[in-house]
Amino acid sequence: MGMPAMQVELKMKSEGLDATVLSTPDKMIPENDDAPTNEAKKAPAPAGPVMVAVKDHPKYAKYFKLANMGMPAMQVELKMKAEGLDPTLMATPDKKIPEKDEKPEPKEILVKDHPDYAKYLKLQKMGMPQPQIELKMKAENLNPELLAKPDSVVPVPAPTSDAETNVNVAINVVKFVAKVKAKPKLRNLYWEPVVEPTQSSLWSQIGAPEDNQKEIDALKQLTTLFSSVPPPEKEKKKPVAKKKAATRVALIDVKRANNLGIMLARFRMPYAEIKRAVLEIDREVLTTEKIAALIQFAPEGEELEAVKAYTGEPKLLGDAEQYFLEISTVPRYASRLQAVLATFQFDSNVEEQRRLIESVNNTCAALRANKAIPEILKLVLVLGNTLNEGTARGGAQGFKLSILLKLVQVKASDNSMTLLNYLAIVLRKKNPEWLTFTDSLESLEEASRVTNQVLNAGEAAIKKASKTVVTELEAHTKLPSIAENDKFQESIAPVRFSDRDDVDEWSSLLKNQKKPQKRLLKNINL
Repeated sequence: MGMPAMQVELKMKSEGLDATVLSTPDKMIPENDDAPTNEAKKAPAPAGPVMVAVKDHPKYAKYFKLANMGMPAMQVELKMKAEGLDPTLMATPDKKIPEKDEKPEPKEILVKDHPDYAKYLKLQKMGMPQPQIELKMKAENLNPELLAKPDSVVPVPAPTSDAETNVNVAINVVKFVAKVKAKPKLRNLYWEPVVEPTQSSLWSQIGAPEDNQKEIDALKQLTTLFSSVPPPEKEKKKPVAKKKAATRVALIDVKRANNLGIMLARFRMPYAEIKRAVLEIDREVLTTEKIAALIQFAPEGEELEAVKAYTGEPKLLGDAEQYFLEISTVPRYASRLQAVLATFQFDSNVEEQRRLIESVNNTCAALRANKAIPEILKLVLVLGNTLNEGTARGGAQGFKLSILLKLVQVKASDNSMTLLNYLAIVLRKKNPEWLTFTDSLESLEEASRVTNQVLNAGEAAIKKASKTVVTELEAHTKLPSIAENDKFQESIAPVRFSDRDDVDEWSSLLKNQKKPQKRLLKNINL
C-alpha cells in the first residue's frame, strides 16, 4: 500500500512487535505470543530490569528521528515534557536506561509541570490576552484560576495510549515536513564562487558563510522578495454590507423617471429653485436649451394626478416624483414654458427669416441686372435648335432651365468634348467676360439653398409662436389665483407681437419681401 518503512517501524514498536521480522517474511514464528516457548521455559527469570540505550528506547527513539528530520530542539523538548520524558537524555543517546519505567507514577504534579497547563503559562508569558487564554482553557475543561498558582498541586493527567501518541507524533511529523516543503524556492544568483580564498584576501576577513547567516535581520524579506514562486493572491476583502436605504416610492414609469433624472441633473439646483425660475421667468437659469428640456419632460395629466394623490412622506418619493410634486402648483406648466420659449426665440427666428428673404431678393435683383445671362441663354437656345432641327423639339422659342445641368451629358461623336465644353469655347470667342458672370452674384450660393418650402415653414413657425404666446397670455389672466412671484404677464406681455394687429402687419411685410422672387420667376417662365 506504500506506507513509509519508518512509519511502519514506529507503529510496530508501539505495539511491542519486532520490526526486523519484515526482512525475513518466510521465517516461522509462534502464532500466539502469550504461549511460552521451550527456550522461554528454560531461560531463567531476569534478575533485574532490562536496560536499553536511550536512542533505542521505544519512547525516546521517535524523538531522535524527529530531531534527525530537522524539528527544532525546543519543539522536541516541549513534546517530550508533555509526555513525561526527560529531554536531557537526548544529549546522551548511548546511555543505558530501563526499558520499562518501574518507578511508581506520582499521583499529583505541579501546575507549571502539567502538560495541559504549561502551554497556557507559556502563552501568558508571550503576551496573549487573558480573556482569550481563559476561553481556550474552558474549551478544554481546564481551570483558568490555576494560572495564578503555578506551584500548586493538581492530579497527574491520564496517560495516553501508545497508539494515540504515535498517531499524534505522525501528524506532527507530517505537519513539520509540509512546513519544510512549503519553504519557497528562491531565485538563484549565478556567480562563480571562490573555493579556497587566501588568508590575505577580503573573503578570509569576512568570515565563514555559517557566521554570515547570523545577519538574519538583513535576510528577513529575502525569501519573500526573491521567491521563484509567484506570491499568493491577496484575499479580497469582503465588501462591508451597507445599510439598505429606505425604499423609494415610484409613481412614474421607471424609464421615464431615469431620463427625467438625467435632465434634472443639468440644472444642479434644488427643485424649488427650478420652480422659482419658471415663475419669475429667470433668463439666467432658463436658457432656450433648458426650457426645451423642461417642455420635453413636463408632467402629463395622469402623472400629476398620481403625485397629488400621494399622502405619504415626500422624502420617500423618487427624484422625478419629488420634482413633479414641487412644480404641481405652477399653473399651465407645459403651455407656459412653450410660450416662454416662443418669446425667447421670436426675435432671432424673425431675423433669420428676414435674412433668408433678403438673400433671395438680392440674388434675384442681381440675376435680372446681369447682361451676360440673356446672351448665354440665347446661345444655348441656338445650339439646341440646331441639334434638334427636323424634330418636334426643333424651332423652340425658349426652354426650361433644368436642361442646363444636362449639357454635360451630350457628348461629341468622338467623345472629345461635351456640349458644355463647346458652349464655353463659343462664349470665349464671342466675349470672354461672359464666362465670369458669376463674380457679380455673391449671394447666389446661399440663396440657392433657400427653397419655397424653407420660407413657408419659417413663416408658419413664426405665426404659430405668436399665436401660442397670445393664447397663453389670455389664459393666464383668467386664472383664479396667481402667485406673488409669478411674473409671466410682466415678462411676456410687453413683446411687440402680443397684439394680433402687430402679427398681421409683420406677416404682410414678409409677403411683400417675396415679390422680387416672384417677378424673376415670371421673367424666365417658371
